[in-house]
Amino acid sequence: PEVKLGQYKGVEVEKELYVPTEEDIDNEIKHMQERIAHIIDLPAGTAMESGDTAIIDFEGFIDGVAFEGGKGSDYPLTIGSHAFIPGFEEALIGAQVGVEQDVNVTFPEDYQAEDLAGKAAVFKCTVTKLQEKQLPELDDDFVGEVSEESDTVEEYREEIKNKIAARKADEAKAKKEEAVVDAIIADAQMDIPDAMLDTQQRQMIQEYAQRLQYQGISFEQYLQFTGMTHEMLMDQVKPQALRRIQSRLVLEAVVAAENITATEEEIEEELKKMAEAYRVENDKVEEMLGKDGRKQIADDICVRKAADFVVEKYLDAAVLYDRIQEGEQAEIYILDMIMAKRTGIDLGSLIRKVGGDSVIIYITSSDEYAMEAYGVHAVRYLLKPVSSESFFEAMDSARSSVRGRRKLKDGGRNRGGALFGD
Repeated sequence: PEVKLGQYKGVEVEKELYVPTEEDIDNEIKHMQERIAHIIDLPAGTAMESGDTAIIDFEGFIDGVAFEGGKGSDYPLTIGSHAFIPGFEEALIGAQVGVEQDVNVTFPEDYQAEDLAGKAAVFKCTVTKLQEKQLPELDDDFVGEVSEESDTVEEYREEIKNKIAARKADEAKAKKEEAVVDAIIADAQMDIPDAMLDTQQRQMIQEYAQRLQYQGISFEQYLQFTGMTHEMLMDQVKPQALRRIQSRLVLEAVVAAENITATEEEIEEELKKMAEAYRVENDKVEEMLGKDGRKQIADDICVRKAADFVVEKYLDAAVLYDRIQEGEQAEIYILDMIMAKRTGIDLGSLIRKVGGDSVIIYITSSDEYAMEAYGVHAVRYLLKPVSSESFFEAMDSARSSVRGRRKLKDGGRNRGGALFGD
């Protein structure tokens, strides 16, 4: 589909900063303890407790009649995981292996399967196996087993803190990219064919089914356990499918607009990574990908480059203000008066920091005409530096766009603002 890009440079998004807490570190360590915990089968007669994992057979009845999707066997359920409807897992606390137990629950009013929503049901459950995790002690021996960098618990906690900070930084980067791309999508124009959306929805469901398979759960079992249907899943993934298509299309449009390309070295490096992942030779990967595989790799590299490009070009008002305070200069600045008033920043001090050789354009957020005239219709920044070349290009474009409605006078001086400088 054809995509008409709006603003994709200088998009403003919220900045996130995260500092790991002691609770974060404790949770991360506990997660590692659980990963290497010993799983033991509990003896017959043991009563189930919260946190235990049970292998269960179950069948659900409403008014004494079994309902579709309410039956399962050899299902692994960890008590407290909230994998089932409210009340189900709690009712199994105290259950014993081999003893059938009735679990009385009521389906939520907003349950996905409308024919079950709000109805009372009885599940006949039998625990066939009961298991428990035995966590290792948090001591230096444990650290030696799980870490190649630390020798003591204290060192390991610092290691975990740094890893959490790095992971959160990566997550913040991904969120920033998502927010920037969402802003670009909102300002772009495109029509997504129904067939393209339908194909994307089916692909996402297929990907999810494969992930379930890796966990030892078939797609059919998942539908049974959740009461979902294929049609319900199609509706559920539709917003994500639409966003995935829109994201790809706008980034491909940025690739075209900025003439972004992939080098042979980058393609070979990507093939090398794929070969290492599949443990085969590079030429085998190309054979697996087919005749268009190399082009697809190049396209994917270009899209990633486009994502990096738009993120690098986004402006954070707070960071920009700090740079000006530190003495950074530009040829032209656009000052949003209303935003400045909201922040309570000392404008006199700020303007003196800018310097006498720069040009400042004063506008107000409510004056849409002024924003259009200056080529900054989506101004959301306190102070935005632009080059003189891009400014005069915008002015020429603005003169053309407003001709016949209102003329710019005196090189841009009008009711929406005033130019100051040489």
